[in-house]
Amino acid sequence: MIIVNLIYNLALLVALSVISGFIGERRQYLNQAESLLQGFLFGSAAVIGMLLPLRLAPGLIFDGRSVVISLCALFFGPVAAALAIAMAATLRIIQSGPGAIMGVSVILESGLIGLAFHAYWTKRDGDVSVRQLLVFGLLVHAVMIALTATLPAGMRLSTLRSIGLPVMLTYPLATVLIGKILSDHAAQGRFLRELHESESKFRTLAESTPMGILLYQDDKWIYANPAATDITGYSIDELLSMNFWDFIHPDYKDIVKERGRKRERGEDTVQTYEFKIVTRDGGQKWVQLFGTSTKMHGRSSGLITVLDTTERKRAEVEKAKLEEQYRQSQKMESVGRLAGGVAHDLNNLLTPILGFGGLLLDDLRADDPHRESVQQIVRAAEKSRDLVRQLMAFGRKQVLEFKPLNLNTMLVEFEELLRHTLREDIALKFVLAPSIPALLGDVGQLEQVVMNLAVNAQDAMPEGGGLTIETGVADLDTTYAADHQGVLPGHYVLLVVSDIGMGMDAETQEHIFEPFFTTKEMGKGTGLGLATVYGIVKQHGGNIWVYSEPGKGTTFKVYLPVVETSPEPVEKVRVTPFEDLRGTETILLAEDDAVVRSLARGVLEQQGYTVLRAANGREALSVLASYGGTVQLLLSDVVMPEMNGKELFANIVKNHPAIKVLYMSGYTENVIAHRGVLDAGVQFIQKPFTVHALTAKVRETLDDGQQRSQ
Repeated sequence: MIIVNLIYNLALLVALSVISGFIGERRQYLNQAESLLQGFLFGSAAVIGMLLPLRLAPGLIFDGRSVVISLCALFFGPVAAALAIAMAATLRIIQSGPGAIMGVSVILESGLIGLAFHAYWTKRDGDVSVRQLLVFGLLVHAVMIALTATLPAGMRLSTLRSIGLPVMLTYPLATVLIGKILSDHAAQGRFLRELHESESKFRTLAESTPMGILLYQDDKWIYANPAATDITGYSIDELLSMNFWDFIHPDYKDIVKERGRKRERGEDTVQTYEFKIVTRDGGQKWVQLFGTSTKMHGRSSGLITVLDTTERKRAEVEKAKLEEQYRQSQKMESVGRLAGGVAHDLNNLLTPILGFGGLLLDDLRADDPHRESVQQIVRAAEKSRDLVRQLMAFGRKQVLEFKPLNLNTMLVEFEELLRHTLREDIALKFVLAPSIPALLGDVGQLEQVVMNLAVNAQDAMPEGGGLTIETGVADLDTTYAADHQGVLPGHYVLLVVSDIGMGMDAETQEHIFEPFFTTKEMGKGTGLGLATVYGIVKQHGGNIWVYSEPGKGTTFKVYLPVVETSPEPVEKVRVTPFEDLRGTETILLAEDDAVVRSLARGVLEQQGYTVLRAANGREALSVLASYGGTVQLLLSDVVMPEMNGKELFANIVKNHPAIKVLYMSGYTENVIAHRGVLDAGVQFIQKPFTVHALTAKVRETLDDGQQRSQ
């Protein structure tokens, strides 16, 4: 009967465990109040049990308070235990009687043992097993039985006989049963909390990442994060009403659909790839997809993340474009270095051919049978000279004389010659801006640019057509410079040459400035015309760009930097008669090439000059030191072994301040020129030269009233 009453008394605790678990499952909503609620709940259960106890004698009662208090302390810690202990102990004191001391002691020992085990299992951070609960229940109630020693002497033995065995049989088992229920509730509560935290972290991550995250099932989107709406332009509601392939670009729709369905079925497929999408406003974007299969509500689903790679794709295209421009520039530089390397030797070889050929022509009568042969030799040498100069122009190795000039004025002076050069079926039109600033340039070379572009346009219009030459002003900003290799932002004079000819495709445009590249028939061109233009423009610090389409003509735009200086008038070349170029001055000739040295000496002595010869700079210093008279001019090659021409003049001028200098060379190696631009005040003649050109330049240098110091 006692066991039945005890079981009845403990039934209340089962209901208590269910209510406690309900509270624990809502822990995320209760948090700090949970301990107090659990303490109050377990304290109330202890009070109710004490109000409906098993009465062994007046003032001697037994109930489930030991189970209640110990489990409260075990599972809910100090705060809950303290409240439950206080409620139960207060009531037991009020009830008084001979068992009051034992009743309060049982309440305290149950709470303390429960707290001790709570601290132990909290450190281990593990679930409480059935075996551990049994040991715990046996310990609590063994101590409870031992506390019968606090009863009055006459009641101890009878009480122990009445409740000892029933308590040790039912209370530990009740502790195990109710403790297991509470333990399962605690485990479920932890799981729910962890699940809630996991969902919260996923949501925070998904909604803050710049990557689009989407879930699909049965071809429908079932989740989309805010980034997905930013990428596609569709709202979340719109996305969730769409099939997963609806915004895929038509070119990629089939492959994306096939891989998406395989992913949803859990089959192997490509997990990462790029494709285009069509946004809500009709635009196009590149995206990179990372996909995997997953489960959602127990069913197979596809999970994808999408990264907008449009800017990266654009950057890759720009990078490839710049790399190609850089490779093209490097190729041009390499050919330019090759041109400069061979120019010196070729010009030294061509100089005596032109020079001695000219002398032979002067000596032959008009009816001499050998005159035609000599003329052919001279013409071939002149063509070879022009070819080398074109190569040097492309490689920016030629020497230029820069002067401030007005492009409009230059074109007006050049128009007549240009019209005579072009065919009659080419309608030439000039559209000159009313006012343009000056530029720093070499008139002859810029005329060469216009001539080559015009002739090139003429060849593109075999049946005739229109050719327009325009001038203007252009301001190139940093954005333009960033998109065009080698361009510096600034203020430029613009030269535009346009035709209505056959045009060019993109592949041809990539090669037009390369030397020896030509689309003309064999024998119709050397392929150096546009290469020469390119070199001259670059040597002027400018840039040239072409726009063309097959059948729609071609436009060349040349940008030449502005200079803040008033332009000088364009002077027409005057040819001085050969007989007026004689002189009696003494000239020191320093030239390491024996044939050129012999030619120059013969020509100058024939004109009346006294010539002192030297094969190099050191020999020239020795010859000058041993000469007793005055030397008016140093005629020196620029590039010589051991000592170049500029160094030679610097040594001579120290002791002969009145001496003048004329440099000659086929390749200056920047000795008297910087990037091909002649240093200020320098007199220079380019090899190969004719007899007349040499004597004219010598006379010009000697007659120049200003001292030329380098």
